[in-house]
Amino acid sequence: MEVSDSPNGLAVSDEAIWVSNGHADTVSRIDGVDGEVAVTTVGDNPVGLVAGFGAIWVSNSSDDTISRIDAVTLTVTDTIAVGRRPAGIAVSADALWVVAERDDTVSRIDPTTRQVTDVIDVARGLSGLAATDDAVWVASTDDDSVSQIDLATRSVTDAITVDGDPRDVVATAEAIWVASDEETVIRIDTQARTVTGIVSFDPFDGDVRLGHSDGDP
Repeated sequence: MEVSDSPNGLAVSDEAIWVSNGHADTVSRIDGVDGEVAVTTVGDNPVGLVAGFGAIWVSNSSDDTISRIDAVTLTVTDTIAVGRRPAGIAVSADALWVVAERDDTVSRIDPTTRQVTDVIDVARGLSGLAATDDAVWVASTDDDSVSQIDLATRSVTDAITVDGDPRDVVATAEAIWVASDEETVIRIDTQARTVTGIVSFDPFDGDVRLGHSDGDP
């Protein structure tokens, strides 16, 4: 299915698939029933995006902003200034979390006020992140680690060593799954906070997507 120039980020809502198009500065909505494509113009070089709180939130890496797209009207309703080179973005129960790659920080955004409430220093070379009920997990390619941010204290409480330049992260209740630049996916047990498995791929594109089945992921 054709969308636009340089598709990179992907998000799924109840009724549609959303794709960020970096060079075109747009987000495409693909209807889940008829496949019809609608396009919304956002900021400069959109990369990450996530669905939540009745909207699609898009990190625009070249103008240091987050665009909020209303999921019904498909219009940008807010533009939020964040740290330098925003990339990975995730939602928890009450907030948005955004990596600022050039600042080595993660910002917390209140989805109601649409304001940055916290900026957390994490590690060098941040990339992807994912949220669970009690934590945000952030990959650091430069430090070969995955950091845990406690949602209650909004501070880094742990850093787990992961070899191979970890790049992207997804989370389940039992485990964190990390894609590395060395064509592997690493499983981290969230309770023990240790690496419990490594799966190799060749070739591998460096992104992890979480799927659901009748069994555990």
